[in-house]
Amino acid sequence: MNILMKSTNIIMTTATVNAMSTNPIMSTAILTATPNSHVVFRQWADGSTDNPRLIRVIRNATYTAIFTPQTFTITANPSNPDLGVVYGGGEYAYGTEVTLLARPFPDMVFAGWVDGNTDIERTIIVTHNASFTAVFHDPFVGIDTLSVPEITLLTQGRDIIVQGAEGRNVSLFDIMGRRIASAVKATASETLRTPAAGVYLLHIEGLPARKIVVR
Repeated sequence: MNILMKSTNIIMTTATVNAMSTNPIMSTAILTATPNSHVVFRQWADGSTDNPRLIRVIRNATYTAIFTPQTFTITANPSNPDLGVVYGGGEYAYGTEVTLLARPFPDMVFAGWVDGNTDIERTIIVTHNASFTAVFHDPFVGIDTLSVPEITLLTQGRDIIVQGAEGRNVSLFDIMGRRIASAVKATASETLRTPAAGVYLLHIEGLPARKIVVR
């Protein structure tokens, strides 16, 4: 008797197709569904979830294995839910391109992601479970004092001068959360130029952000 083993998929995922096997009537056959990389076996079309599975050969039959893409959880959260929201978290299939968007509430400022990325909208490729946290700051509350006394901030016209932050990443944002200037692995003295007078948020790696007023 002929036992035909097939594979099917959903969400356009490929899967291994087993060859047809011939077995004597009333014999026992073992069916095995083998997924490709990043694909998982879900069940057989007749509802069985055994893999491998044993069947009794009594007539010609076709068995179809159902595979689906491996899925992962992308967690996207704000550092403080009172200051902003983050969109894009959820369950996604392996290889999916996902856009994460950090949106500060009115008058709040987006200061970057915990992993160092400073794009308010960023794209990731899903390959594993991952968590992303957007950092928001209130530019008018509790950020006017640096906790590291050796770092000095000066204003000179439209320039903000950062001294003593050697080796740290420094970023300057406007009140809308847009990055205005930055210094990667800052030297002993970095000058950040602002486009106009106003309130800015200075973020030095490893330290709380600080409000800077340029007049």
